[in-house]
Parts: sequence; structure tokens; C-alpha cells
Amino acid sequence: MAWIVSRWRILVASALAVALVLSLGVWFIQSDLASRNEAVDCSQLEADDFDLADTLATACDSDVEVLSARTPWQTSWATPRSDVRMELSAVPVRVQDEGSWKSLDTSLAADAEDGTLSAVAPVYPIELNAGGLAGRNDPLGSITRDGKRFDVWFPLSLPVPTVTDSQAIYDLAVGIKLFVSINIDGTGFLPVVELEDAAAADRFTGLLEAERIVSGGEAEGSDLEFETVASEGLTLTKDDDNAIHVVDGDGETHFLATSPLMWDSAGQTIPADTKATEVGPTDRTRTPADGDAIAAMGVDISGETIVISPDDSMLEDSETVWPVYIDPSFSGKGASSWEAVRSGGYTGTLHQWGDISASSPGQGSGYCSAAASCIKVFKQRLAWRFTGLSNVSVLAGADISSAQFRVNGVHSASCTAARTDFVRTSPISTASTWSNLTYSSTISGYRTEAHSVSCANRGFKEFNALQAVRYAADNNQTYINVGLKANNETTMTGWKRFRHDATLQFVYNRTPAVPSLLTLTDPVEPACTTGASRPAIATTTPTLSAIASDPDGLNVMAAFEVSAVATPTVVTWSSGNLAAAASGSRRTAAVPTAKLVDGGIYQWRARANDGALTSAWSPYCEFKVDTTRPLGPAVTALSAGTGIQAVYRENRISGGAHQAGSFSIDRGATGTDVTAFVYGFNNAGSTQTVTPDINGIATVSYTPAAAGPVTLSVKSRDAGGNLSLATNYTFTVATPTEDATWTLDEGQGATSAGSVGENPSSLTISGAQWGDGPHALFNSRQGDHALALDGVNDFASADLPVVDTEESFVVSAHVRLNAANIGQNSYTALAQDGAQTSGFRLEYDSTCIGMPSGCWAFAMSDTAAGGAEHSVQSAVTVKGDEWVHLVGERNATANTLQIWVCEIGTPENPAVGNPVVTSGADPTESWPASGAFTVGRGLTAGEMTGFWPGAIDNVRVFSGEVVSVEKIRRLCQGAEATDFDGRQAELDPTTEVE
Repeated sequence: MAWIVSRWRILVASALAVALVLSLGVWFIQSDLASRNEAVDCSQLEADDFDLADTLATACDSDVEVLSARTPWQTSWATPRSDVRMELSAVPVRVQDEGSWKSLDTSLAADAEDGTLSAVAPVYPIELNAGGLAGRNDPLGSITRDGKRFDVWFPLSLPVPTVTDSQAIYDLAVGIKLFVSINIDGTGFLPVVELEDAAAADRFTGLLEAERIVSGGEAEGSDLEFETVASEGLTLTKDDDNAIHVVDGDGETHFLATSPLMWDSAGQTIPADTKATEVGPTDRTRTPADGDAIAAMGVDISGETIVISPDDSMLEDSETVWPVYIDPSFSGKGASSWEAVRSGGYTGTLHQWGDISASSPGQGSGYCSAAASCIKVFKQRLAWRFTGLSNVSVLAGADISSAQFRVNGVHSASCTAARTDFVRTSPISTASTWSNLTYSSTISGYRTEAHSVSCANRGFKEFNALQAVRYAADNNQTYINVGLKANNETTMTGWKRFRHDATLQFVYNRTPAVPSLLTLTDPVEPACTTGASRPAIATTTPTLSAIASDPDGLNVMAAFEVSAVATPTVVTWSSGNLAAAASGSRRTAAVPTAKLVDGGIYQWRARANDGALTSAWSPYCEFKVDTTRPLGPAVTALSAGTGIQAVYRENRISGGAHQAGSFSIDRGATGTDVTAFVYGFNNAGSTQTVTPDINGIATVSYTPAAAGPVTLSVKSRDAGGNLSLATNYTFTVATPTEDATWTLDEGQGATSAGSVGENPSSLTISGAQWGDGPHALFNSRQGDHALALDGVNDFASADLPVVDTEESFVVSAHVRLNAANIGQNSYTALAQDGAQTSGFRLEYDSTCIGMPSGCWAFAMSDTAAGGAEHSVQSAVTVKGDEWVHLVGERNATANTLQIWVCEIGTPENPAVGNPVVTSGADPTESWPASGAFTVGRGLTAGEMTGFWPGAIDNVRVFSGEVVSVEKIRRLCQGAEATDFDGRQAELDPTTEVE
């Protein structure tokens, strides 16, 4: 039979109460907490975060707890000395329940509705089965840790239990009971099966086998199958020590089932000895008693089921002392653990030990003599493991100023003072033994004393733990293993008992971080640069800024220093330590006047101080002071380039609405440090910028939305941000005008004179030739000429828009279409460009339905982007090689389109000259086609199209609607203004005046 002690659990009721009574005054301070001379309340020495706690600690000259750093095992304080005090507890000192902290309470309470038993205030929520019908389908127990749940089922049906404090007792059958206890640290539960005698063991095996027949279990004999269900992402694994871990995908343990044990009741047969004070009666439903026969049980994983195999040899051994207890345990992983290791034949560990008994608290350390107080001779040592030292792992040992291990000394063998050493140990686990747990030879601290009842010296003892904690820091450990051992392990004098609820407390202060993200905030220069890339600033009083941080979260001060690059060792200006502010906040300091000079090149840096420690200086940043204003730039209009539709010369009327123009901005020969131009059109306060090229020139474009005067205001900005005086470049965007006339009688040259309103205006001829007009054909007037166009790329255009396409207008012209081109394509006689398409077209349309020869048409585009057109189409037959007079009208009031077609005929067969009108609705939305007025082509999708094959003469444009059809007849029949004493109104169909 194996005699081992695997662990000594703490499963007895306990309570921890700490009372701190403070009577402090109310102070007035100047700080971030009370920047307005507000009163600081020193009666509540706690704050939400380190920043506030640090301020309050300084004001009240007391340690202040940081509430946001609380955990069940950890407590942190900010101190008046600008450092941090942290305490780690072996046993949880508090639990969180619905957002508030409460005292640990492991007692059980039944739910009023379903009877489920729950621990009142555990570290992790724990539920136990209600038993009977209410708990028929529920697990034996459940633990929830950090949002993840672990359910464990018992292999037999459970009756309604008897509940006593933190333990539920299920009577399974005659001589068979199941005791389920909540761990004293509130992290899990311990089910222990009690078998009263060998017959009860046989009955228990029979019950298990019968249940397996029903459920289809694969285990055999007395094996216990604990089915489990864990939250998604968690799986069961077994380690080398037969412990079951419930781990996530990263291998982190969330729940733990320590290696299972069984034990008998042999310890009760040891003769009572009043001297045997170090062992005694124990509640075997929670842990074995000293002298009990203990056996490790087999454990395996089958899918999601944990299979426990009791040691049949113990159950069948005639020397077994009944009752026998079978124990698996389940818990959520906690932050601390503790154990005792013992010589004298023990090959295991007393893991998570508790009190020997109510009258004999704690566990012993040292040499225990059978003749004096123990059943047999052995040596024993105690060990604790504290985790959660992430703050310590990044420290250097020198950052830790003090550390104490605090443990409750409750007994000593005598009142003779003896020394107990506090040392580091190797990592502890459920597999630790006397032989494999190493205690360091380096003593971190020790105490020489006695604390028995008769000495009146019991209570918490502090051991110097500085060496141990500094070792953990220097080795980047997030945990620490420490232990107690008697300095002399050969005499009973050094035997002392200590309780498990120890704490590790240490004070540390890390050096503030080197300030980061150094920038100038006034003026804004976000980059920290040096050398040729250093910024130039237009002020001698810049504002410096940096992020000052303390790794401990305490308030931190910042200091800035400026010196000339040429004389770096001579400090030009220093801010000194600024007032403390929250860690991670941006600190700023403005350089005062008369410290820096124009043209000077300076470097600056920052460092941080937490009131005790100062960081290193940051790397330098540089800047150049430049407060000299540059000269204003020169502006000229560009006459050629991509996208240029109009040339807007200074103090001239040109272009038109929606006609793009471009402007060149030149910094000039003296503006070599100009980095940008700030400009705006009719907006002197605009902040729009453009960067000059290597030659100091930039181009900006402008497309006016409407006619009228425009001022382009431009300023040069140099590297320092200085702005020149504004250069104001003024021009006027031309307004479309009506009543335009081009007789096209020049007969030669690349332009044709005409008029737009009262202003002379010419058509620019592109490729077209000259030919005879209709008057010359009929010999009615000599010198009558017309444009002859090839239908490929010939056309003529005005510099300005002529037609206001949003209002009513009339256009007319004599046109002749080459007979060879009839039916081949559609051709445009008159049009006016929009951005992408013609606003209107007076045209020949080859696609007219029912008219094989095509038709004469007048069309308006739906939108400026192009797309569908609405047109009116004349039924007058199109005849090639004959002159015809076309008139198109857009009536914006009536929303109609009309076209008049007047055939002229030939000299051999003249027509009567009677205009034929065709009308139609115009559903298009008004939009301004503000581009060039064109003769002999249109615009589609931004491309020139519909080049006219033939001739065009006598182009006229009138504003308004047609009110005098008689005048259209006059135009058709060849009347000219000269026929009416030069009065153009005689030919204007939009007026009644004759």
C-alpha cells in the first residue's frame, strides 16, 4: 500500500476581517485634484486610478488604495513618496459580486425557485446540484471563471442533500455518502465519497455498474466517470502529475482537477498522546488525517469524461481501516497556492493545506520529534507561490525599495527563541515532494523568536523579502516561490506552526519613461526632426510638447530644455519641472520672449520626473526660427494647357460660366524658401494651398460657376509659416449675350467678323474654306460668301458663349447639305458647348423615324453630362445640294421647342420661301451650356462630333421667344439689315417692332 500525502486542502470555514480606522483632517492643496483650491477629503483613502491616488496620497501624506487595481488576491496603494505598494495574498481577501467588492463567503444557499445550491460569495461563481427531481438533469457542480464555465456530472443520481455551512451531503445508499465542500479559497468544490465498510464499497461498485448498463459507459468495476462540459474553445488535458487541466487554445489553464487520492481511517487507531500536539483529529470528508493510509488513484480522459480509478488493493486489503474516502477535486485556477513538504517516509505534498484542527491551526515548519509532539519523526517545510507579478517582471531589482513576507505565527514548540529562515524555492506544484522541492541557500530574511500560547507572542510576522522579490524582478518573473524553513532542522526547538493566509508585500518605483511623441504645438509641427529636415517656425515663442508617462501609472512631471545647435552645452532656456499631471498626458511649455532670435537654429528635448526618479533625456528635436515675411507671388493667366477652355487675363472680360481657366503662380527669384501658396477665388481668407515645383511655380485651375468679377488672392508661405502680403489678380467672367450676327462674307482668312450685342466678336475658323452664299447663287447680292465645311473636322467657334440656354432663345442660319452625305450620319449646323455635351443643336438628323432621307431637327440635351435629347423634327423633305433656311426656338416660358424650315430652291427651280413650323414639348431641365458657340459641329461625351458636310451662311442668334413669324419669312427670303436702313430689329423675330 502506498503511503503518500498529496495535499492538505484548506476546506474549513474561515473569515478574514481587516479594519482600518482613520481620523484625518481635510487639507487644501494646489494640484490637479484641487486646482481651484477645492477641499481634499482625506477620510476616504482610496481612489479609482493611480493618477488620483497619487495626488491624494501627496495631499494627505498617507497611502491611498487604487481601486481599479484590485483583484481578489491583489491590493495596490500609491504612497506619498511617489511609489507603489503592492500586496499579494495567498487566500482571496475579497470577491467581486455584481460590480461591488464583498468579503469571501463559501457557505451554501439554495435558490428559492429551483433549489440549486450556490456559494454565497466565492471568487468564482459555484453551483451544486439541488438533488432529487429538481437536480435530475443538472451537473453535480459548476464553476464559472472569466466568462467560461465548467460543468461536472456525478455518475449516480443524487438525492436532496443535507447542507451544513459550506458542505452538501448526499446520502447515495446505505453506507455510501457523497460530501461536496466548497474550497476555502472560493475557487472550486471538492466531492469526496465516503464508503462506510467493505460491503458499502461493493454496493457502490454495483451501483456504478448498473448505471453504466443504462448510460453505456465504458469504465469498469469501481471506476468513476465524471462527464464534463466546458465552454467553447476549452479542452481537457492531463499532465505528468495526473492532474487534469481545462485549457484554451493558447494552453492557458482555466480549470484544474488535481491528482485524485483515496484514504482510509487508519489515523484514528493511533493511541492518544497528549504530547502529540502537531497532529490530531481531522475532518476526513475534506482531507486525510495524519496516519491515514493514502493511495493515488488512476485518472484518464475519455472524450469529455474524466475517469477516476480507485485503488482496488486498498478496498480489498484486510488491514484497511474503514470508512474509506475517494476524492477528486475541481477548481478554477487561482492566483496563489501553497503547500508543505515532509520527510520521514512521505513521498508527496500537503497541497493547499489548512489547519490541523480548530484547536491546532496552521502547519509546522522544522523538526518534529515523535517523543515530543509528533507521531513519528519528520522534517517539514512550508512554501507559497504568488502570481500576478506582471508589474514586477518588467522591473529591475533596484526599483524595489522594500519587500515583506507576512505570515501568521500561531504556535512554537517552546518559548525558547529559534530562527526561521525565509528563502526562495523552486516552483511548487501538486507533484512537489521533500526530495524535489529546492530551498535556496540564499537567505532573504529571517526571524529569531518564539510564539507559543504561553509566550504571548502569536500573530503576524514580517520577514524581509527584498532579496527574493528583487531576484524575481531581475529574472523577469511574473511569479515568485518562497518558503519557510527552520534554520536548525535537528531540534524540536525550531518547530513553529504558521497559517496559510500569508501575504507578500513590496514597494517599488520604476523610473518614468523617456518622454515620447515630441512635437511643436504652436506652431503645429508634428514631426521631431534634425538636420536638413528640421522645420522652420515663424515665432520666437514656440510651444514645446511631449507625452510624459510613468510605468506605475503615477502622476509625472515633465521638463523641457532648449539650446542652440551651434553651442549645445549652453542651455538657452529650461522650463524646470512642470506641475505633475496624469501619466500618459501631453505636457506643454511655451518658450518665453527674448530667449530665441530670428535666424537661430535650436535643439530641444524633454525628460520626466515622478517626484523621486528622473528619466533620461529624450533625443533632440530641432527647429529654425524664421520670422521674415516673404515677397508676394506673381500671377499670370495660362493660354494653353490641359483642360483650359478660356484665358482669364487680368482686368479683362473673357471666358464664361463653366469655362475652365488656369493660372501660373511664381514665387520669384528671392522667394527660395517659399514652400506653399495660399490662395482663394473671391475668398481672401481661404486656406487652400498648392505647393510650387522645383522652379518655384505652381498652377491652379478655376471654373467659374457664374459670370461676374473674380479676384484670385494669393499669398506666399515660407518654411517658417510666414505669409506674404496678398497678390490680388482680378478678372471678369463674361456674360452670355444674345442678338449675335455673323454674315460670313469675308471670303478669306481664318476669322469672320460679327457682333455679339453691342460688342464686336469674331468666329475663329478651324479648317473650313470659303465659298458662295445663297445671295450670290441667286445673283441678289455680289460678295455674298459662306463657310464651306468638309464634314471631317472643319468648324468655326466664338470665344464666348452666346446663347443663354436657361432662357428663351432663337438661332437661325442658311445651310446646304451635300447630297452625298444624306443618310450617312447626323450633322450639326449650330450648337453651344457644355462641359460634356452641346446644350442645343440645330441639325440634320439621319435617324428620324419614317423619314429615309433623315430630317431637319432642333434638340436640347437633358443634362450637362449628356444622355438623352429632346428634339422637334420637321417633315419637310431634306434635299441635298440645295440651300435651306433653318430657325430653332426654345421657349423657356412654355417649355416648348420649335423648328422652322424654309426651302429656297435653286435658280432654276426657286421655292416660294414659306417657313414650315414643327412644335414639340421640351421636358428638359434648364442647365447652362456656357462653353463656345460653334458653327459646323457639336459636342458629345466631351468629344467634337457631327462635323457639317456642306456650307453655312448668315448665322444669327436672338434672345426671347418668336413673336413675329413674318420676320422668319424675311430671313428665309434673304432680307438683310441693310434693306431696312441698317436696322437689325427689322429682322429680329422676337420683337414686334417693324
